[in-house]
Amino acid sequence: MYVIGAKDNQLTNDQRVEFLEKAEADFDKVIELNPKFFGGYVARANLLKDKKYRDYSEAVFGYNRAIADYSKAIELYPAFADAYRNRANLYEKTEKKDLAKQDRKKANELDGK
Repeated sequence: MYVIGAKDNQLTNDQRVEFLEKAEADFDKVIELNPKFFGGYVARANLLKDKKYRDYSEAVFGYNRAIADYSKAIELYPAFADAYRNRANLYEKTEKKDLAKQDRKKANELDGK
């Protein structure tokens, strides 16, 4: 697993981009080798969710990819509240307010709130 936060501060922008590209490729490989492992989808979605994008259209594309990964993780492990919560945040960012509300409700149900 990659710990991006601590190392992030020590990297130049070019190094950061290279590091994240390698991490994404590694997560792609995890998914390829074991497509039923929900953690691979969550890891890649988290990377895509937190990635810094150049502009809004690139961000929406990345967010939609992350949404798809969270959706697959939920399909594989429907009791994982964090996947619903993270997907809800991305739905908010992509102007899908009703879907965000549904996911927040489901995450709260799973957390017993």
